[in-house]
This record gives sequence, C-alpha cells and structure tokens, in this order.
Amino acid sequence: MASIKNLHVVILAAGEGMRMVSKVPKVLHALAGRPILSYVLASAFGIKPKKVIVITGQDPRVKGAVLEEYAHAKNLAIVRQDKPLGTGHAVASARKELANADDVLVMSGDVPLISKDALEELISFHLREHSHATCLTARLANPAGYGRIVRGPTNAFLKIVEEKDASLRDLQIREINSGIYLFNREALLSALAQIQPLNLKKEYYLTDALEILRSQNHHTVAWLSPSGDEILGINSRVDLARAESVLQRWRLEQLMSEGVTIPVPQSVYVEPGVRVGEDTVIYPGTILKGKTVIGKNCTLGPQMYIEDCTLGNGVKAVYSFAREVTMADFVSVGPYAHLRPGTHLASRAKVGNFTEIKASTIGEDSKVPHLAYLGDTEVGHRCNIGAGTITCNYDGVRKNRTVIESDALVGSNVNLIAPLRVGKNALIAAGSTITRDVPANTLAVARSYQIHKRRNSNNN
Repeated sequence: MASIKNLHVVILAAGEGMRMVSKVPKVLHALAGRPILSYVLASAFGIKPKKVIVITGQDPRVKGAVLEEYAHAKNLAIVRQDKPLGTGHAVASARKELANADDVLVMSGDVPLISKDALEELISFHLREHSHATCLTARLANPAGYGRIVRGPTNAFLKIVEEKDASLRDLQIREINSGIYLFNREALLSALAQIQPLNLKKEYYLTDALEILRSQNHHTVAWLSPSGDEILGINSRVDLARAESVLQRWRLEQLMSEGVTIPVPQSVYVEPGVRVGEDTVIYPGTILKGKTVIGKNCTLGPQMYIEDCTLGNGVKAVYSFAREVTMADFVSVGPYAHLRPGTHLASRAKVGNFTEIKASTIGEDSKVPHLAYLGDTEVGHRCNIGAGTITCNYDGVRKNRTVIESDALVGSNVNLIAPLRVGKNALIAAGSTITRDVPANTLAVARSYQIHKRRNSNNN
C-alpha cells in the first residue's frame, strides 16, 4: 500500500446525537459490546498515522472513553469543540494539531464499520490521483439520511449536497457521502477559511470545502467504495441495530468459514472478541460475549448465555447461563444451570438441572446433577452431590469455604454449614444438616429420629 509520511487523522466525535433520544453521547453507544467510537479509533490507529486527533464536544465522557482505551498512545491528541457549529468548524478547531501534517484524513466517529483495508485503499487512490481532496462514497439502495454526491456529465465529482438542503432531483441520487475525506493539509486549511454558514442549519459544513477546492481548480475526486455496509452511519437506534446486524453477519460468516456450524445464524449473537474452535455447533438463542474462548467439537445451545468464559473441547451446554467460568474438556452443563464467576469445572464434570455454582471447583467426573447450590466450594474427583444440597457459605459476616474430597457421596436435601470439610469416600445421609467435619470413609447422619403419633379422629 502507498503511504503518506505525515498523515494525520481527525475523528469527529462531538455530535450530540439528538435522534438517539439518550443522555449518552452517540459515539459511546454500544455496538457488539464496544462503544461506536472504539471501532473508528481501531481503524484509525490501524493505518499507523503520525497523529490521531479526536474532536470532542461538551460531554467529558467521550474524552474519558478515548483515554481509557488509548491513554498510552503517544500519537493521540484530543481537542474540544467549544460550540457545535458544524463539521467544518470542528476540523478547524484542530488547526494547531495539524501543523506538521502533509495530508489529513477526516473520519466520522459514528461510522464504525469502516475497515483499515478500506482506509488504505482510499489513501492509495488519493495518491494515484494526486488529489487535493478525496471523498469516500458508496451507493445505497436506500440513501435516506445521507448527503448526496453530485457528479457532472463526465462523471467527475462536483459537490456534496446535504439531505436537508437537497432538491427533489438530488434526493433521487443513490451515491452518498460517507463522511470520510482525505485532504492535502494546505488545501484543507485554505478551504476551511472560506466556508460560510449559508445552509438551513447555519453551520459550517466540511462538505463545502470540497466544492470550494474544486471551484478553485484543485483536483477533487470521489472514490466509490465497493461495500455500502462499511460506510453505514449511526444517527438513531434504528441505524445502530442495522450496524449490529451487519457486524453480526460478518462475524458469523467468518466463524462458519473457520469450521463452525451455525444452523440458524440470525438467531445467534457473537461479539467480535469471541473465539470458537472448529466443528463446534452453535444452536439458536445462543449468546457469546466478551473474551470468551470456545474449544473444538463443542455443542452450545439452544439458549446458552456465555460471557468471558473459557471452554475446552467437547463441551455440551444447553439452556444455561455462564459468566467468568472455566470448563475443561467434555464438561456437561444444563439445562437451566447458573454458573457464576470463579467457577471451574474439571474434565467430564456435570452440572445439571436448576443448579447454581459460585466461586467453586468441581473435580473430574464429579456430578452436581440437579437442584443444588454450591458456593465457595471445592469438590474433588468422582463425587456425586444429591438433589437439594446446599453449601451454607455465608455466616452474616464472611464467606466460608466447603471442601468435599474425592469419591464422597452427598445425599439429597443436605445442608453443609461452612467452614466444613468432608473427607474422602465419605457418605452423608439424605436430609442431614452437617455442622462438623466429616472424616474420610465414614457415614454422617445428622437428623432427628422419625416419630409416629396417633392422629385424633373427629367423627362428628
């Protein structure tokens, strides 16, 4: 790829996003688990510019979000636009930061799907054309909401017309403005000084800079992107949903190309950071989020929620919830299990119907098949935990641990009052409430004797 030695990137992130009907700045709304702006920043830094300049508005949360992700970036600058006077005014706010630039790439903070590859192609086209200003465009079946690209008889770029200022004829144009431009710095600064707020909103439009430069015989061109999806702008929650749909389609197609089976893709949600091994099957209603890693030959779903988990190979999980959980090979989960943070399931462990596990380790070949709660518990190998078993881990002040050693059998409806240790090969009788350690190879019974009293009959 051809490169620009002193390329500076300006990201416009000062918009209030009134159509989002939200107190959250538009660029901070979540798209597949990440702020919209995060995607734009990733693409901008991905082309390795000399400097990335983010233009923010009045809300300090935007600056905070940028610094949270790129606090250590030496080529980052943040500039505040004091008044919301339009995109041209926003770029003009960064004049000082552009002093050493050769060319300036202007990006919209609300166009998150633009890829690093697309930006590199735009740069290459700009250099081949020896252009002073290049606009990235796309053709859409439904161009509503976008500024239109007006071309001349020879298909040469003429101008950009904002939709609010467009004539009926202009509104028929399907080629739209992406809000992404590449300028020669001197040409850009010259044009910015000439922009006038002669539109309905009385704002300084950056789009006018291209028309000014063309009228002054500066070489001004438009590069038509082959992908309309990449330039989707987000101005409303409907737009956000469209972008989410596109991102999901791309992600699921990628997974399927890597050997993952997804029979009904439109019913599955997978965030970008998730990794899935080959020959895994993901059934409808499954949600995979965060930094989740799924092994090979797993079967997930229907209706699985998995967030920030690590699963080994051959795991089967259905109709259950798991967050911050580790599962080794051939673990079985569900249906209707709730696995909370800090849970570790060893190889071939089983957690079944209506069972909740929290901050616990379940050993190899051990089973918690149904209707149990284990919190702050260590279960050894080859144990069986009966239905209705509860580890009573909280004494009102602190959480206490329960240790159940290998080959132990816990009967149904048992209360284990922590702190407690159950020894190897111990057996706890059903219905017991255990308050003291149980030695290895013993039977523990802690329940009252069964009594029978004759009922009084009333024959009246």
